[in-house]
Amino acid sequence: MENSLFRKYTFVDYLIIGMILIISTYIYYGFFNVDPYSVARFGKKFMIVAVWGTRVFFPILVLLIVFLYHLVKIGKLSKANLILMFVSILFSMLVMYPFDVGGVGPS
Repeated sequence: MENSLFRKYTFVDYLIIGMILIISTYIYYGFFNVDPYSVARFGKKFMIVAVWGTRVFFPILVLLIVFLYHLVKIGKLSKANLILMFVSILFSMLVMYPFDVGGVGPS
């Protein structure tokens, strides 16, 4: 007997989930190669905590993204809510990111 939660998945859905996993694996692999300039700037202790924290929480984030895709696919979550959430996170990250604008601020 086929499970009703996965019956609605098509080849395209499996392709999307596979692409999410492949791209996230490529990004995750980058965290094993620490940038020496970051270590020099932020210090070794901070970089160890940041890198290991990312190594632990990034797979959890990827599983959450796949689970959210599953919820949208089975109709438990609205696409509009998901898009609004990701746009809000993107703008929040852009506001928090310290852009270096030349000539503005203390030198």
